[in-house]
Amino acid sequence: IEKDPQYNSWSRNMMNFIMAAQYGHPHTVRRNIFAMLIVVDTTVGQRYDVLDMSMQLMQMRYPIRLGILFVGEEDVKACRSGVKSEEEVDDGEVVSCDDVLLAKSSSEENTEQKSTQERMASSTSFITTQEAYQLFQIVLKHNRVAGIHYIHEITKTFASMKEGGMNHGRAQHKPTLEEYINLHSTVVSNVLGISNSEAKAEAIQVLSTAPVVTEKTESYGKSVQFAVTKSIGAGMSFFNGVPMPTSSGQDFMEGTSRVFKEEMQFILGL
Repeated sequence: IEKDPQYNSWSRNMMNFIMAAQYGHPHTVRRNIFAMLIVVDTTVGQRYDVLDMSMQLMQMRYPIRLGILFVGEEDVKACRSGVKSEEEVDDGEVVSCDDVLLAKSSSEENTEQKSTQERMASSTSFITTQEAYQLFQIVLKHNRVAGIHYIHEITKTFASMKEGGMNHGRAQHKPTLEEYINLHSTVVSNVLGISNSEAKAEAIQVLSTAPVVTEKTESYGKSVQFAVTKSIGAGMSFFNGVPMPTSSGQDFMEGTSRVFKEEMQFILGL
């Protein structure tokens, strides 16, 4: 908030924030007051009520920094058991979470070197959380603010499909690669204003290219490693470091309202 150019018109004066809170005006102040972290896996058909809350806060112009962390449960398990520290390895070569996930992907049953187009043609080729992460990076590259709207639409749609039993009689509830790319392209077209065909072509190109991972670049493996270190998983969220309710419906609304009010009271009392 304090460095982002799009908030140049916001005042830095905290008194404006305090007055806004008292009189119901937009809470615009160019300060890093609120931070929210939402841990998601967009491939499992789960609803995230906290996404609605975060979008409401943004629409009400609260000064909030929002982080989305992609984490797959099986990947967390693999990294937790596979990553070793410098003290644990004989040759001194540290094994990263990215290394573990690459080895996991290569060793999975029935894994073949198929192109993205070939996998899309298969009804048994399902999207992975890492691939969903890669597609999310496309959205962030074009427009970081659009990321929350993209995640909201993706999770809402696949949750509705799962709840409605629209998994075509298969035991696997994850969407196929083709289903995910098709929805991704539709949502990207809506939120970014580019053609569906252009969005689909870019998605296929990204998934057909092995990501370059360095110590300085963001990666899915680093996201999973963070989740392992902090003992967090998909479905969890935090507001200024305070855990948010993992329930849904009325219980979620009451719990989040309590957390938000406590944080507001703390800030106004500083």
